[in-house]
Amino acid sequence: MNKLVLTFQEIKGRLTGFSIPIFGLSWQPDEPEIKIAKRIITTLEDRRVLYSPYVLEVPKHCINSVLEIRKLLSDEIGKISQQKELYNDIQLLRAACRKFLNYIQEYEKDLDEFPNSSMLSGFVFFTSLGEMRGVFGFVISKIAISYGINITGDLVNIIPINKTD
Repeated sequence: MNKLVLTFQEIKGRLTGFSIPIFGLSWQPDEPEIKIAKRIITTLEDRRVLYSPYVLEVPKHCINSVLEIRKLLSDEIGKISQQKELYNDIQLLRAACRKFLNYIQEYEKDLDEFPNSSMLSGFVFFTSLGEMRGVFGFVISKIAISYGINITGDLVNIIPINKTD
């Protein structure tokens, strides 16, 4: 059974391979930035496209959800200075959404016939979805650590972990 809450300290302990400022250690983020980061993570915790088992995913619903995520991120990025790290994190998340949508665009009509779509369309869809989830897991981890935000629910399933634990 998967754990449904990860504290930012647990996330920090599980990640390896990159360096970021740790909340409360090297800097104190502005309150509005913290609120924006919390709002983004809270919303993403309810976006099953990021964590549901692949067998439950319907491409049309996933595409709509990714479009809604991208809109949320676009709305929030306008509230942050370009010099802030959270701005760069949101840019990465939006880029992952765009990449997913760009990759599957050619196959979208075939995916409308899901589950009767071609194997190639299914492969492109699920591969692109997995890549997007990987980016989101990494960036969400970084945001959670930077702003001291715990992650709850099934979203914890996309948080990268150190396999030696």
